[in-house]
Amino acid sequence: MVAPESGDVAEDPAQGSQPRGVLNGLASLAPKTLVTEEALAAIFQVTPRTIRRMVARNELPPPVRLSGKPTWIAERIMSHLDARAERAAQEADREERRRRALLQGGSCPGRDS
Repeated sequence: MVAPESGDVAEDPAQGSQPRGVLNGLASLAPKTLVTEEALAAIFQVTPRTIRRMVARNELPPPVRLSGKPTWIAERIMSHLDARAERAAQEADREERRRRALLQGGSCPGRDS
């Protein structure tokens, strides 16, 4: 792999022309696709153990057991990730408003003085 020039994104030869770090596998699945732990690990380019850790940290929704194996429905994973992204954006907005209030010498919104 050739080192990227400034501003360029390194590409992984195994991924074709897909930039490194871009995970299109999950987004390209049909919404009702059943995804095994191994398949999810491959999509996220991590080990199955890391997938279990991600579930424990609420980074992924809990699986449904199918024939004793952890399985997810693709749209539920995407919904979970969308909700987490929305919460992160709301938290960033709250933090920015708080920072601006502090810089203006006002009180923090949502906090009692």
